[in-house]
Amino acid sequence: MLLDHGCPDGAGKKPGPRRKPGERDRAAATRVKTSTFRIEGMHCDGCASTIKTVIERQPGVQMVTVSFADGQARILYDPNAIDEPRLVAAIEKPGFRVTAQSPQP
Repeated sequence: MLLDHGCPDGAGKKPGPRRKPGERDRAAATRVKTSTFRIEGMHCDGCASTIKTVIERQPGVQMVTVSFADGQARILYDPNAIDEPRLVAAIEKPGFRVTAQSPQP
């Protein structure tokens, strides 16, 4: 058994998995999707903060920006974990209304 004793050449460490040129990790290959939702019913930045908090708690959501001034939310998410209808339902549950949505690749 070899032990890693801090040699700079990495002696004692097991080599990583061999990959073919151009092959990527499955994790790196996971695609994310961005969707923008127009939202009615926000009256202040506190409303935008409420929507942001609700969406951040959804599975698969990686980033959320909500703008009261623009009346919209932009959400970066894993489409394998959550879909747009569930995001809309989460936004509308506290009483807001999604009036339009535009997915981006």
